[in-house]
Amino acid sequence: MFNEGMAGSARITAQALANGAAEAFDGVRTVVDVGGGLGTVAREISRAFPWITCTVFDLPYVVKGCLETDGVNFLAGDMFAFVPRADAVLLMRILHDWGDEKALDVLRRCKEAIDQEKGKLIIVEIVVNEDELKDDEMHHARLASDILMMAYGGKERTEKEWRNLLLQAGFTRCNITRIMALQHVIEARP
Repeated sequence: MFNEGMAGSARITAQALANGAAEAFDGVRTVVDVGGGLGTVAREISRAFPWITCTVFDLPYVVKGCLETDGVNFLAGDMFAFVPRADAVLLMRILHDWGDEKALDVLRRCKEAIDQEKGKLIIVEIVVNEDELKDDEMHHARLASDILMMAYGGKERTEKEWRNLLLQAGFTRCNITRIMALQHVIEARP
């Protein structure tokens, strides 16, 4: 039931990603969707960008029994151990579940998985805007999300925190785009 609930929410965010940050997929032919669950986001990406082949990479019990379709396949594994190679690695709503040290471990695995010249990391996460914290109409939604993440050792991050974390993991170029969702798209390159 958890995976199905996440899939419904992911579908909406994936459509916002495809519509609001399509340029993130320019030049990309393969994507690894780390923690991609049942493949909802990968299917939306494959539908929006039919030239892209997506691999959903998640824990064995999650991907067991998932049906592969044209452009979407599944691979079981542990993102803390390794991430499969691809033109781009996608982390959608994954890193907010983890504190900085664990997030750095995942980011370093992602950096190892992409080409150091042309590869990219695409992160879809909330970026807390410190200037808008009190006045923004999404303020309460972000606070609720942050409280949930803190209960499990995770956190929502500001733009400064994201840039610092990515730099520590070896990503020197970073672009952040706001989309029609709670989350932003963070493109990072080595």
